[in-house]
Amino acid sequence: MKKKIISTGKDHTAMLPIFRELILETGIKEQDNLFFAGCSGPCYSMAT
Repeated sequence: MKKKIISTGKDHTAMLPIFRELILETGIKEQDNLFFAGCSGPCYSMAT
């Protein structure tokens, strides 16, 4: 499966606005799955 970078930020402080933008752009609904790739530290914690 080919991967596509949807959005990037300068550091972890941009993560919450990026997640919000991602949710709005994809139209994902509650209980849908969205795959996230990022660091295993604060990025993962904020995504989950």
